[in-house]
Amino acid sequence: MGANDGYDREDLARALDDVVGEARSEGGLVSVKVDSKGRVARVWLDQQVSGVSVDRLAEAIAAVCAEAFNNRLDRLADLIADYDRTHGLGLSLLDHLHTSIDRLR
Repeated sequence: MGANDGYDREDLARALDDVVGEARSEGGLVSVKVDSKGRVARVWLDQQVSGVSVDRLAEAIAAVCAEAFNNRLDRLADLIADYDRTHGLGLSLLDHLHTSIDRLR
């Protein structure tokens, strides 16, 4: 923690590194988990997926991957807001973090 900081940078970095995202398609045929870097870590397909056309399945997987990525961004924004409430992040750092998240959307 720096002399003028109310937070521990390493603690914040570790917390941000732990944020993952998850999403599930309507009906639950496809579920996706993205890791803390936004990479697809897991794709789960329901057994009923065998009756779905390849094109529809591909669209569902792509859409759920995007939802999982956005879920991770939402969780990052929530974590930053919570961390700010408890530790008091500076305005310039908050702006930087939120701008960085918005650019990923």
